[in-house]
Amino acid sequence: NVIVSKHADAMEAYPEPNILPREESDKGEAKMLSDIVPCIMEQNDFEHTYSEAEWQKGKTGTGVYKVVWDKNKLNGLGDIGIDRVNLLNVYWEPGKADIQKSRYFFHTELWDKDILQQKYPELDGKLKGNDFVSTKFLYDDTVDTANKSTVIEVYYHKYVQTRQTVQYIKYVGDVVLYDTENDPELAQRGLYDHGKYPYVFDPLFPIEGSPCGYGYVDLCMNPQTE
Repeated sequence: NVIVSKHADAMEAYPEPNILPREESDKGEAKMLSDIVPCIMEQNDFEHTYSEAEWQKGKTGTGVYKVVWDKNKLNGLGDIGIDRVNLLNVYWEPGKADIQKSRYFFHTELWDKDILQQKYPELDGKLKGNDFVSTKFLYDDTVDTANKSTVIEVYYHKYVQTRQTVQYIKYVGDVVLYDTENDPELAQRGLYDHGKYPYVFDPLFPIEGSPCGYGYVDLCMNPQTE
């Protein structure tokens, strides 16, 4: 009942973008962004993503968003993509309360081997076993991972001419699918101009030394047992 009630409160307080200028010369840009950002959120069906993250936040203590540039959107033109992330699929340096201070940040995802080979022909004949499988939630259904491989995305910071950049590697097994440092356009610039990992952690009750937090299950379980 606590979780349902708090989720309803969160949906009633659904955030609306209000972009304010930092100085007089920013007024035009702030007005333009105030028109653009709601449109981007609408195209991403952000209200549904926000709802899922709030369920995740209430139960497990932390909602996680991934905000990236998706080059496949709009028939190849590309646009911003916003998704909720399964907390069990991401990894960071232990003891860091801010993921931006983590040396590396990993995001894993299971893919069907035949789909991977269609998308990346260089993997043909190289997908044998699955060396790494993330922790999974306990499902009622049996989840078969025999014909799947784990694709690992790695983000890390690197200083280029004293400027902090965010670099990116995508690989499966021992085959590198993409590396920004091997891309002439991005090697010096980094994946994103802001130089940050494209993930946002939203903890409910923060924990010292962790980007995650406690949820209502953590707080209510023992009193309810008593």
